[in-house]
Amino acid sequence: MPKKEPGPLAKATKEIDVIKKHIEAAVKECNKTVSTKKLKTEERLNTLYRNCFNRKQELNELRSTVNDLTEDQETEKIKNYENKKKNELKRLDTLITQMTQSMSKLLPDQNEEEYARKVQEELDEAKRKAEAEEEDDEEEEEEEEEEEEEEEEEDEEEEEETQVKTRKGDQQAKEEEDEEEEEDDEEEEEEEEEEEEEEEEEDAKKAPQSPAKSGKQVTMKEAESEEEEDEEEEEEEEEEEEEEEEEDEGEQQKAAAKPEKKGKTPKGKEGDVEKEDAPQQWVTVDDYDGEEGDLSFKKGEVITVLETREDGWWVAENDQGEKGLVPKTYLQMYNKFKDVQQGDEGDEEEEDEGEEDGGDTARSGSGKKRWGDIRKAVTETTLSDVLHALGAVPSGFRQSTLFRKHAEGEGYRMASYLAVKLSPSNLIYKDLFFDPASSKIRSRFTRVERVVTILSCQQIPPPSAGVEVLDRTVRVCLFDGNTILSNIHCVKVSSVDKSQHSWSFTTKITDIMELAPHAEIFVRTNNISDNIGILFELCITTLRTSTQEKTEMSCGWAHMPLLDENGSVTQNKSMDLYVNGGTPYEKGVEVDPRISRRISSNALVSLMSGNKQPRLVVRLAVPKKEYKDQMDVLPDPLIGNTAVLPFYSYYRQVLADVLLRDRLDLDSTEMIHNPFLRLFPTVAEQMDVMKLLRTTWLDRLRNIRRVEKTRFLTGYNAARDEEYLKDQFRLTFMETVYPLHHMATLPNYRPGDFENTEARKEEVNKFREMKQQRQSTLAVLLSSDIMFKPFSLDEVTYNMIGPHCLPKPAVTSQS
Repeated sequence: MPKKEPGPLAKATKEIDVIKKHIEAAVKECNKTVSTKKLKTEERLNTLYRNCFNRKQELNELRSTVNDLTEDQETEKIKNYENKKKNELKRLDTLITQMTQSMSKLLPDQNEEEYARKVQEELDEAKRKAEAEEEDDEEEEEEEEEEEEEEEEEDEEEEEETQVKTRKGDQQAKEEEDEEEEEDDEEEEEEEEEEEEEEEEEDAKKAPQSPAKSGKQVTMKEAESEEEEDEEEEEEEEEEEEEEEEEDEGEQQKAAAKPEKKGKTPKGKEGDVEKEDAPQQWVTVDDYDGEEGDLSFKKGEVITVLETREDGWWVAENDQGEKGLVPKTYLQMYNKFKDVQQGDEGDEEEEDEGEEDGGDTARSGSGKKRWGDIRKAVTETTLSDVLHALGAVPSGFRQSTLFRKHAEGEGYRMASYLAVKLSPSNLIYKDLFFDPASSKIRSRFTRVERVVTILSCQQIPPPSAGVEVLDRTVRVCLFDGNTILSNIHCVKVSSVDKSQHSWSFTTKITDIMELAPHAEIFVRTNNISDNIGILFELCITTLRTSTQEKTEMSCGWAHMPLLDENGSVTQNKSMDLYVNGGTPYEKGVEVDPRISRRISSNALVSLMSGNKQPRLVVRLAVPKKEYKDQMDVLPDPLIGNTAVLPFYSYYRQVLADVLLRDRLDLDSTEMIHNPFLRLFPTVAEQMDVMKLLRTTWLDRLRNIRRVEKTRFLTGYNAARDEEYLKDQFRLTFMETVYPLHHMATLPNYRPGDFENTEARKEEVNKFREMKQQRQSTLAVLLSSDIMFKPFSLDEVTYNMIGPHCLPKPAVTSQS
């Protein structure tokens, strides 16, 4: 039975699905371009703006087409036709809004109506040019036809003339033949008469020839011999000239053969034809994760373009033979043919010169090889090495070790350590227990449980002129001298003095505080290592003003032991730690060797020298009861900000309720529908998002009815009040963090990236302002001013045996 052809609405739906994929990729590319300074060029912005404008025009045309559809046009009856049609129109309106917002981000000052008029004028002008060209072509065709007619007439006249001439020529030829025959007869008669006369003279005169006559004959023979010699000399000269011409032609051919090796054949020769017929290869300028039907690639990968299209999506193939669509704005021409040919020619020229010069090849070859090694070494040199070579930073500065560890994945982030861990048997959880008697999570006591406060950093040498400091951060983790034993926590520097030698932090907790510079952190671990301590790495984000290159550098590090000489955990104590240069795996390196630590016999000189050394001032304290109750429900090891410690405690309590208290089958490992449990560990260390959550949570606490709040404070029905607060916290999280995290315009979290932090801060402030103005989360979610990422089941399902549930193995290597 033949398959029925889909109706107009079904065709429009498929077309919308196809164009939606391209629009999502275009929006992603626009957001990336706007947030990345290197990609934000005027030419690229104009190109992306033009693509978005064309996409919007296509969407408007498609919307008008869908709007004009009626149910009578369908091949078969469709249930709820009008509702489906309205849904498609809403999808189109959403896509049109996305294109409008992307255009406003790319060129905020560009008026779309003026741009449309400008484009229309360009199209009209192109149309006029095309029409003018068509008219010129028609005139040329008419002229060519007239010329052909004239040529045909001339050909006919010439044929007639030739026919007349041939007829006349035949008559003349006959007359000439007759005359020639008569002349031949007369000549024969005259020859016969002459022969007869000669015979008579010979018979009559048989006397010898006279001397004069013989002399004439000799001179005639000499003249004939001279003429023969002259002819032979001329032939020899001609042969020599021909040989010289052949040699010149051979040299020209050799000279022409050399450019062919280089691939520099003159325009129009065979070399250009071969180069044009070769497959077009392009190099990718950035990473691209494609969807179904697209070709994913990494930066610097060489791919072959098989087909180009007007919509900007080209068909390409990679080295593995995989084919798919790629955005042309991610590609740059890769002239591999020319590079290879030039490289081969350089080698051949050096070999030829070596053969001719007799031994210079070895010197030229070794010189080229050395230059190649030098160039390779330069390309592999990091920016910190360049700054060291220029003397722009002290010799003790290095590439940040903890920044690299923190940025390479989730292995050293809060999500990996906040998740529950399975026991060695994988049958129960080893760090999450529930007490049925109190209906609460059971507290877990650890060996080390302290609160650490970073007070200041003193005498930290800044970079010299030409290097701008964009940001300063202190990265903190548990460390035993060889192994990172916890997650890596970041504390942003609040302020610096005028000389930029002293760094300050904030330690006071307020309702509107910034969380990133808050320098009071909690530490929790059960590690039994004798050298267990806290590693502090002082980092700066630098910008080289001449090349606009950014890098994260370490100004030094300090290690604070958590155990005293007797092996007991250190109690309340303030410490003034010297900052070491190099990496945490290097010993005996000074931050700035110009300031020596040598002990002088002069006490005053020794004191002044010590005050100039880079130092880190910290305070170690036993946690208060409020902090201790919240820390006892957390896993270990763990380091975090005390300002958001209550949120971590709420998360663990909700986790215990869902996994241990409310489940009917404790042996089941099926997925759980709970977006709160799924998302909270991911955003737990993102201080910009946690600040929004904290502000909203404090506002909600103020608005709780007085009766409920009084009951909570006085202990009346405490169990019910705790459940109420947990539900309110989960609801606050779902109203703020969940929609914010899934906004399409919010850049992905990249720790240590200054531009990424600023872009995220702008989007978070925008969301908070909209929520305050509209005074309703639902109004914000339904607003057309916000674009959300496509929905995925992964964002609402919690996996109780996910990748972070297995105990994390200790990494002891320096790399």
